[in-house]
Amino acid sequence: MSDHDTTTPEPRRRKTWFARHKILTGILAVLAVFVVGGALSGGDDAPSTAAQTSAEPAHASAGEGTGPSAGSQGSTADGSAADDAATEDDAAADQKTADEKAADGKKAAEEKESAEKEEAAEAVP
Repeated sequence: MSDHDTTTPEPRRRKTWFARHKILTGILAVLAVFVVGGALSGGDDAPSTAAQTSAEPAHASAGEGTGPSAGSQGSTADGSAADDAATEDDAAADQKTADEKAADGKKAAEEKESAEKEEAAEAVP
């Protein structure tokens, strides 16, 4: 018979999806880095701000005294304490305004709900 080898060649192994789609893989990798970076750095902003706000009044009060520690801090510390107090006043005013708006919104929603209930009660024979 013939001298040729009649065995079939091994089928070519198909590349993985990532190997076939290099550009999309690169884009996905960059997006993953941004998502992970944002998740790791973005979560600490709000709690640290709240902690600083609640801690500032104690530091401002301590710096305004007339004791020996107040004299050793110098004029820049006194100015800083005044700035902190002004910032606290602004924050308190902003919080009061936000609370008032929330209360007004809640009151309006309750009045609307009450009016709707009255209308529904009147509509029932």
